[in-house]
Amino acid sequence: MQATCPQLTTRWLTMGNVCKWLLAKRVVLFEYINTAENPVNSAPPNWWWIVIADISALTDLINPVFVKLQSPNLLLSTQSALLDTLSTDIRTMIGVHGPFQLKRSEMLPGSLVSSTEGGMWIMLRL
Repeated sequence: MQATCPQLTTRWLTMGNVCKWLLAKRVVLFEYINTAENPVNSAPPNWWWIVIADISALTDLINPVFVKLQSPNLLLSTQSALLDTLSTDIRTMIGVHGPFQLKRSEMLPGSLVSSTEGGMWIMLRL
């Protein structure tokens, strides 16, 4: 395929790098999968690429904050402000709403509800 894989490490930053590489090479990957001599049975389904794009977008928000948090001279108040901003950005990106109160009796059957201390809720329909 004439492509160099991204450098892998054991760090969180790697996930974003791998997702970016996969998205940048997806056309070449599709061509390879569709023209391979032997059928590629392990190719990911179409929905998988949407998940990879979502993870890539999230890591675009998260990775710069993680890099900043690793600074040896960062004040605790600055770390807290960075994490607060990141939390707001992620909530905005994925559509978390609140604060509001939700009683157990108001939950939809077959739903999974996750809450945080600030009264934010995410309700996933299963």
